[in-house]
Amino acid sequence: MAQLLDIGDRIDRLPVALSGGEAQRAELLRTVSGGGGLLLLDEPFSAQNQDGCQRIETVLDQECQAGRSILLALHQVDSERETVALEEG
Repeated sequence: MAQLLDIGDRIDRLPVALSGGEAQRAELLRTVSGGGGLLLLDEPFSAQNQDGCQRIETVLDQECQAGRSILLALHQVDSERETVALEEG
C-alpha cells in the first residue's frame, strides 16, 4: 500500500523530512494499517495534488470493497457518494 500511495521509498523518513502531501499519505497508511471496521478521516485530500488525490481515492475504494466503513470530513462534497451536512454542530 505504501507503493500505491507513492511513499514506499520514503517510508523510513521522519515526518519532518516529508512534504505535506507525503506526510498526509503516510498518516493515511498508518491509519488504514491499524485495522478496525471504521475509518474516520478528516480532510484526507488536503495538501494533495491530483495524483495524490487519485491515489488516496484508490486506497479508500479498496478499503470499502474490503468491507470497511469510511466517514470523511470534507469541505468539498461534490464527489462523495452520500453527504450528510451538519449545521451549527
